[in-house]
Amino acid sequence: MNATLRALRAEARHYDDFVHLSAQLGSHDPVPTPERWLAEMAGDSFFLELDGRVGAYGYGQALGRSAYVRHVVVDREFRGRGLGRALMREHARRYRAAGCEDWQLNVLRDNAVALGLYRSLGMEIEYASWVVRIAPSDVANLPTSPRATELRTLEARDDSRVEQSFDLTPGLLATFRSRQGQRVVELIDVAAPNGGALGVARFDPAYPGCFPFRLADPSLARAFITPMLSALASDAPWIQVGVERDEPLARTLLAAGARLQLDLVHMRGPIPSE
Repeated sequence: MNATLRALRAEARHYDDFVHLSAQLGSHDPVPTPERWLAEMAGDSFFLELDGRVGAYGYGQALGRSAYVRHVVVDREFRGRGLGRALMREHARRYRAAGCEDWQLNVLRDNAVALGLYRSLGMEIEYASWVVRIAPSDVANLPTSPRATELRTLEARDDSRVEQSFDLTPGLLATFRSRQGQRVVELIDVAAPNGGALGVARFDPAYPGCFPFRLADPSLARAFITPMLSALASDAPWIQVGVERDEPLARTLLAAGARLQLDLVHMRGPIPSE
């Protein structure tokens, strides 16, 4: 008998399925509350139901011409039955309908099965990424920059300028800014006539963490992170930082005492027509 596969729009009743499946990502992220999940993630999420049972979960965002696949999770009980490819087909269908032309994602460097799947769909590795957690006490171990800098909120009107400067997907910063409690910030050179941008980050004090986190030079990491520490809970054991295509910055953070959480590669390619 053929199995019946259905894609389901994420609803409040799926929160427990989200918690169960997202735990299998291995990211060790704090679990959002039902209210936060519904407000910030459910609208961009879906589930696959196989013969009446939820067996897989997808989450991602359409960002203009590009789409960002955030989560691709198949329940351990359902693996080996083609649900990973079915998830990606559903992602692709959604993004084609939104007018996207290419898609991108992060995957663990040693996940050979996932790498094979994504390559079979036309994606290739673009660059390496690292997720690290640094204790507030270890931030003082980072190098000190001689530049006079200031952390300030990035206004929406400046998104395009900063996204171009730091090679960010257009629309990415606006997506994060729309979420409650999160800030999009830039590090500026106070000596520059117009406050030249030295870094940009999405900062979520409740998580707590930053992604994206881009800097003109690794020596600025201390100046960028230090002002954020005052917004953390007094007992926060770490602040998480997502570093993309900047191995010197990742090494600088690790040398100061940061702990490597995830060793990733970033993949990108055209969205298949079918």
